[in-house]
Amino acid sequence: MQAYTTIYAPDRYSQKAAAQSVRHIKPRIIHIPHGIVVPDIAHDTVGVMDPQFHLVVDSLNGVLTGMANTNVDAPNPKQVRRMNTAAVYCGDDFSWFHFGHFLIDGLVRTYPCLDPKYKNMKFVFCNTRRPTLAKYAFEILGLLGIPRKNIIITNKPIQFRDLYVPKQAFYATRGIASHAMHRVFQTIAKNVTTSCKYDKIYVSRAKLGPKEKTLGEEQIQKIFEQNGYKIIYPETMSIQDQIAHVKNCKYLAGCAGTALHLGAFMRPGGTIIQMKRNTRTDDNLCAQNLINHITGLNFILIWASIERIPTNHYSARPQIIGATPYLYKFFDDHNFDYSAPELAFDRPTWSQYLRQWRQFRRTHAKNAWRRLEFFIQQLGYIIIPRRGRHAVGRRG
Repeated sequence: MQAYTTIYAPDRYSQKAAAQSVRHIKPRIIHIPHGIVVPDIAHDTVGVMDPQFHLVVDSLNGVLTGMANTNVDAPNPKQVRRMNTAAVYCGDDFSWFHFGHFLIDGLVRTYPCLDPKYKNMKFVFCNTRRPTLAKYAFEILGLLGIPRKNIIITNKPIQFRDLYVPKQAFYATRGIASHAMHRVFQTIAKNVTTSCKYDKIYVSRAKLGPKEKTLGEEQIQKIFEQNGYKIIYPETMSIQDQIAHVKNCKYLAGCAGTALHLGAFMRPGGTIIQMKRNTRTDDNLCAQNLINHITGLNFILIWASIERIPTNHYSARPQIIGATPYLYKFFDDHNFDYSAPELAFDRPTWSQYLRQWRQFRRTHAKNAWRRLEFFIQQLGYIIIPRRGRHAVGRRG
């Protein structure tokens, strides 16, 4: 089924959205006899090396675009642990404690588990910072068919009898993907045995903390609710419950962000309705478009931000949405039932938005001053001779 994209936005953003492209790649798995998984803590990088400590380029994140960080140092041979078993290398993107990034970055090398040849092997995840994964990561991997007993998490080098290195199957920021990722997502959805019968779902950010929620959203989501959308708050639900809600729905709506990545578990032919919550062109468009493309989902983009101060998508700064001309146009084109008073300018929410900006500026200025103060202090330690510093200390 041919998916479509509809854009309700200013020309400058519409042109960016229309220019999105997707490049398909074939999955590939490289066999490295006696291969070594190498977490390089000093450089915060990971990779795979052969027994002669030559770097396996396909093990690096970003190799698909020529932007891979090859700065991975060989370990001390005496510090390499040896395991007489076969394993699949799953890489590290340093974002496994963020649910959205785990979906689109942490699973990119797990597709061999769908092949009986690799299914019962060990699956090795590297983390140079701490050798663990988030609880939801274990749950998702279990739904994919990788039990906890087959998962190895390491921040130290390990040599395996046979090591298999899958090619990265999804590169969100460059529009590169393999349909192997679609099989991964659909397998996870299939293994969630419960399902909910909602055709239309709105994923709300309204119950997130003050730094994450999008102001003005509750006014907009009421219109969706009045038009047949079930409002859910993903952060209040289990992983399986989230997937159970979205996997059979036909429409998934919400503000741009992690929650709409759940569309990866939908069936082909569904529609993602994404409201843009910031006014800079920077956002997660490329990632969401890539998910939609490999899943076969239609995509509706709506410019909904009414913020006074431009922000990036990934921002701790306050953001606010409201009834823009583009949102009105979407509602009218899709026969939404609403009244003008329901979308009237919400002055209390706008006042809250301004208060949060003032608080952010005060906090930011305070932190900036502390950083400057620390810099001046460190500079003083360099300029003032050691004896002079001690003498000043005694006079204090």
